[in-house]
Amino acid sequence: MKATNIVWHHSKVTKEDRQKLNGHKSVVFLLDRVFHTLLNYILHRFQ
Repeated sequence: MKATNIVWHHSKVTKEDRQKLNGHKSVVFLLDRVFHTLLNYILHRFQ
């Protein structure tokens, strides 16, 4: 089953910028929907 409620958000900070700043490669993980929505808002708000 393919999810239909996933939306890609474009960011001012690129994947490469974040990896260089953090000193390691990024990883993808899934969060609970409500927590993810809050985290997503906070991350995009304070970039």
